[in-house]
Amino acid sequence: MNKVSTRVLSIIDLIAYLLTIAVNILAQFGVIGGRTTSDISKMYPTLFTPAGITFAIWGLIYTALGIYSVLQLFKTSDRVVRKVGWPFLISCLLNIAWTFAWQNDRILLALIIILMLWVTLWVIDQRVKNEGTFVRSTFAVYYAWITVATIANAFVLATKINPDGYDSVTSQFFVMLALALVTILAVTRNMNDKNISYALTMVWAIAGVLITHISSDGYDGRYPAVVFVGIIAEIVIIISTIISFFMNNEKKEISDNM
Repeated sequence: MNKVSTRVLSIIDLIAYLLTIAVNILAQFGVIGGRTTSDISKMYPTLFTPAGITFAIWGLIYTALGIYSVLQLFKTSDRVVRKVGWPFLISCLLNIAWTFAWQNDRILLALIIILMLWVTLWVIDQRVKNEGTFVRSTFAVYYAWITVATIANAFVLATKINPDGYDSVTSQFFVMLALALVTILAVTRNMNDKNISYALTMVWAIAGVLITHISSDGYDGRYPAVVFVGIIAEIVIIISTIISFFMNNEKKEISDNM
């Protein structure tokens, strides 16, 4: 890919990002499908859905992606654009497609689309592992949050299929299993990557689940087993993240002194 085509791809990515933002703003105001994103979520309660405040992380994600989308036009190397350009474009289109599916109550279709988005972000995450901290962290947070969102989407689909079973013993078991999976993913990431953004995003997501379960506006502690597993998950990830942070700093100091 020559410099001209790389430049064009950067511009296309910026436009795709702006379209993604525009569509999500319209969704939040209920313009798409006549309901807000939150309205759809409330239609299908699950034991895994994080508290509303947790979704504020989208502000961080979209801000970081916006900065990246602008910087790629001027400062990001052609190498990064070649690595990320096409997958990023695909991720924006999938984000938009998911929004339309979700807003129109096509939960199964939304799950299929978000799985595709998750795979696309995995590809990006793998490709930027050796890039700068900002690029790596931006996509690590996005990738981590979509991992959680994919699991949540699956639970929403289960509730749509069986509305009365969202808080059954079986459902509680699968929520605890999901929390364990998120923990394993975060700890594994800490063991293999010096960037802790992924794990911190998982901490934030699980905190949102716990808020839902503990607060009086949520489940008010009615599912203690889920709360217990959630707390253990938080402790394990936080300890793993602290260890990873200090070990990587120690390695950096040793490397700098050699």
